Amino acid sequence: MNHKAIMEGQVPEIKEWLAENDLICVDRCWGVFTNVDGVKIEWNWRDQHGLVIGHLNSDNDKAELKKLIDSNFETTYKKTTGQLRFHKDLATPEDFRTLIDLIQNEFDHVIETPNTEGLSVEVSFKKDGFFVTAAEQIQMAVEKGRPAMLDRAVLGFDQVDEFIKMGRSTKWTPINNWREHVVPCKMIIDHAVKMIVEGYSITEIATMISNNLKIIEISREEQRYLDHDLKLQTTMPDGWEFGDDIYARLKEANIKF
Repeated sequence: MNHKAIMEGQVPEIKEWLAENDLICVDRCWGVFTNVDGVKIEWNWRDQHGLVIGHLNSDNDKAELKKLIDSNFETTYKKTTGQLRFHKDLATPEDFRTLIDLIQNEFDHVIETPNTEGLSVEVSFKKDGFFVTAAEQIQMAVEKGRPAMLDRAVLGFDQVDEFIKMGRSTKWTPINNWREHVVPCKMIIDHAVKMIVEGYSITEIATMISNNLKIIEISREEQRYLDHDLKLQTTMPDGWEFGDDIYARLKEANIKF
C-alpha cells in the first residue's frame, strides 16, 4: 500500500474541513498545516509522512503533547528534531480532526512557547458571525487558561479590514499610510476577558467587540505622534470607558478624518 499517495490524495478533504471550521490552512509542498492555540499541526504526506506537531514549542510543551497523544492514540513515533511525528505509516483525516479537537478541548497544559507560524496568513471571514466567534474564542481561552489564544492575530482582528475600516485621515496618502485600530486591540481583548469573568453573555461581548473594533487609515507621522509622543499606543485618554466615543484617542491627537 502506498501510504504517501493515500495521504496526498486526502489533502483536499483536510483543506475543506479546515475551511468549514474557520481554521487556518497553509499549503506546503509536503501537505498542509494549521495552528491551534499555538501548536502547529501538520498533515505531512512526504518523506517521513504522518501527523506532525510540536514544532518550535518548548521541550515541556512537547512532553505534554506526547502525553496527550499517548493517552488517545495507539501509535509509534518517528524521532525527528524539534517536533513529534506519529502515525508515520498511515494517518487518517479522522486522526487529524481528533487531534485538533483534543488540543482545543482536552489539553489543559498552558503552552509555554507558542508557535505563531501561519497566524498572519490571510483568512477569509464573513461579517455575520465573526464577532460571535471572536467572543467564543476568548471565552474558551479564559475557561481553559490558554493565553496564547488571546492574540489579535489568532482572533483575526487584523484580517477583517473590509468590514471594520471606517475612513481615512486627511493626511493619509497611498505611500504614507498606517492602519490604526481606533481602540487598541489589547484593550478590547482585556475588556472581553473582564466581561467573561463578570458573567456577561457571548452576545453582549460580541456586541462590545463589534462596537469598538474599527480602523481608520492615518499617516505614519500621525501614528508616531499618537503612539509615541502621546503614549497612547495601547491605551485610551485618561477617563475613557467602554461606551464612550471610540474616536477619542484620534481626537486627542487632533487627527482629522
